[in-house]
Amino acid sequence: MFAKLIKNELKLAPHFVEIEGKTILNPQENDYRLLGYKPVVYSDSPSVLSNQTLVETYGEDNEKIYVNYQVQSVPNISREEEIKIELMEIDSKSIRPLRAQEPQRLLELENEAEILRAELRSITDSSN
Repeated sequence: MFAKLIKNELKLAPHFVEIEGKTILNPQENDYRLLGYKPVVYSDSPSVLSNQTLVETYGEDNEKIYVNYQVQSVPNISREEEIKIELMEIDSKSIRPLRAQEPQRLLELENEAEILRAELRSITDSSN
């Protein structure tokens, strides 16, 4: 996976790029590097307790972008907020690194996220 780090935010490389007026539908490493994108290296994600959350931190050198995680405590929160945090964590620690590498695990995570979204909809619908 390739990305740029802009204002401490990870901007993933698109699935197609334009170079010298030509659209490249399946960019290769050299194409991404030519456009300033770097490979992204994800650290292992630590385990968290129910009152904790993960926050991504970024670093880079001339060759790569590094994604690390910090565990932060979360004050007592509602189930609605808890679900939102879980959804964010599923994406940040699991889905992005797996997009092109493990389609079965990606499908499992997307199903887990859909179950959480349905629960969240149920909570918000019943509170209205």
